[in-house]
Amino acid sequence: MREDSKNKLILILLILVIIFFISTVASCGQANRQRISREKELSLRLDMEEKINKALQEKRTAEEELARLRKELEEERSAHQSLKDSLGQEDLAAENQEENPKQIIEIKEEAEEN
Repeated sequence: MREDSKNKLILILLILVIIFFISTVASCGQANRQRISREKELSLRLDMEEKINKALQEKRTAEEELARLRKELEEERSAHQSLKDSLGQEDLAAENQEENPKQIIEIKEEAEEN
């Protein structure tokens, strides 16, 4: 009887060891899957962060380019306006020069009549 109870105890302990071994192997497999999942998520986050940083840099570059182009546009507008004003003054001067000979002729004719 004693031998029989020893065999039962050994069988029970063997079954418990097998159960614990299987649960340990399963736990290690699950931990490995979680580690791989965490590494993939970390890699994805890093990639997204790099893309965000690249997009922010491109945005800053585009904003700087936009500011530069706006400044150039404003300079071109002011140059255009000054040329327009200068052309207007030249037109007035040309009109005055056309009227001056007429006025001189009229004054000369009045002087000759007098």
